[in-house]
Amino acid sequence: MNIRQHLIYLEKHLLSPEVRTDTNKLDQLLSDDFLEFNSQGHTYGKAEVLARLPHEVDPLISFNQHDFQLRMISQMWRN
Repeated sequence: MNIRQHLIYLEKHLLSPEVRTDTNKLDQLLSDDFLEFNSQGHTYGKAEVLARLPHEVDPLISFNQHDFQLRMISQMWRN
């Protein structure tokens, strides 16, 4: 699995009801410096998402994901 395939897999996994309702699984998938940007431009950190998301899931809503695109926006160096 290349990096593109892996990132798409993780994104789809994150949208599954089993993950979205499980705080422990979300905690494992999201980095500590995670930031979510909503359509109005507001940002939410990991703690806010972990507190909110598991309670927002509607079992009747399903996500249809397609046409993924990846773009490198910066290089990250870690020692």
